[in-house]
Amino acid sequence: MIWSCRSAAGELAGAFHGLYIPIHHNEHIAAAALRADKRRVQRAGRWLVRHSGDRCSATVGLALLATGWAEEDTALI
Repeated sequence: MIWSCRSAAGELAGAFHGLYIPIHHNEHIAAAALRADKRRVQRAGRWLVRHSGDRCSATVGLALLATGWAEEDTALI
């Protein structure tokens, strides 16, 4: 599930801590992102990349951004 508010995004970041998140394309993350609203996916991905305290959450954020990236996300990716 992709969250839209900052407090919920912070909770989402904690959900990935300690999990193995592959750094290459992951079809499961991509499929989840494609099922959700594109703007919410981008907001969640941007938040995770900018504010995550660990590599796992930042990697999920990058995967979300890579699924439906916008020009302004190039610097983050």
